[in-house]
Amino acid sequence: MTGSPTYVALDTTGAVIPGSFSAGYDTELQDPASTTKAWTFYTVLALIRDHRIPQDFLATHANAIRRMLVFSDNNCAMQVASDAAKAAGRDGTITNAYLTEVPGFADLMNEYAGKAGLDHTHFKTASGMPEQGHYSTALDMARMMWHLRHDFNGTPVEGAVGLAGLDSYQGRANTGARVLHQDGGTNLAKTGTARGIYGSDGKYSFVGATDHGTYALAGVATSDDRASLARALANRTNNVQAAFPRLADPGTSPLQPR
Repeated sequence: MTGSPTYVALDTTGAVIPGSFSAGYDTELQDPASTTKAWTFYTVLALIRDHRIPQDFLATHANAIRRMLVFSDNNCAMQVASDAAKAAGRDGTITNAYLTEVPGFADLMNEYAGKAGLDHTHFKTASGMPEQGHYSTALDMARMMWHLRHDFNGTPVEGAVGLAGLDSYQGRANTGARVLHQDGGTNLAKTGTARGIYGSDGKYSFVGATDHGTYALAGVATSDDRASLARALANRTNNVQAAFPRLADPGTSPLQPR
């Protein structure tokens, strides 16, 4: 369902940085692909924080969560979703012919998406496999990462990344993009200094995080694009358009693919 390529960058408060967006960044529906797994992880953390599933869920599912995040393992994403749904008293049945949906968990993902203000996002699957009615926007995907970095400070799960074994685990997703890698043992939720990146290459989506904010590229996610937007975000004096000389003017017309 990928539409015209879009991008947006947010500052550390979650606000859109002026000039750092394309047309349709907040309305053009995109396939969130494996960026979905970031919200699957968010939903698990939120369920623990809100005392809806046992506190030890992260410990008992550490390996599956690690493989879901680091290797973008779809089977592990479905296992985590199914077990979390059951633990929350929801239906944990994995449905459809391709075993890609857990409606009971998708309902929880959408519940928390609504609370986070992801107004143009709807989840059907915890893995990010393409499904009718599974969509987001560049803005909402950037906000996913922002909320993942900020919403658990001061809560019992603020050290969750460490508990899941991700703070010292270095790996690459099957797309070749480094995912949620922690520098110096810092943890994502507590310090917000993770230099992790999450997403998938090609025509789908890509979400990044730096000390200077978060960003999303949807419908275009080449290595050059990612590096350019990360640099523009790190050096706020740069005009973001200058980071994308091959793309249309931000905020005036849809981006053009290569």
